[in-house]
Amino acid sequence: MRKIKFRCWNKRKNKMQKCMDITWLNDPELLRINIGKNEIKCLEDEFVLMQFVGIKDNNGRDIYEGDICKRSYGRVRVIEYYKGCFGWWLWNTKKKNHKENEFVLLFGGNRFAREPEKFEVLGNIYENTELLKK
Repeated sequence: MRKIKFRCWNKRKNKMQKCMDITWLNDPELLRINIGKNEIKCLEDEFVLMQFVGIKDNNGRDIYEGDICKRSYGRVRVIEYYKGCFGWWLWNTKKKNHKENEFVLLFGGNRFAREPEKFEVLGNIYENTELLKK
């Protein structure tokens, strides 16, 4: 069983932060996020939560949603969460009508499943937008 953990992009500070604990308060848009020694009470849209996918890259670095990863043969992909699974789209396009068979699972479930040791995390979609232009 994989460990459930999150990191978050703090929109106010433009900073990636590790989340130690997340609590949704009575109002569904209100969160309490524990970041290290600090506890922040905020609106849900002030942060972007990204879940750990359960594996590490070939350098031992945790892989999260929103990570920009490089395959061993050089192709760069963004890790996403889609219909209960982690993976990436075959085409790095912004088209809105992807077909489901164009989504490749990161691990398990289909014949396209990949081995995690063939990935290297290069950065993420918030701190390293320049990597998306390649």
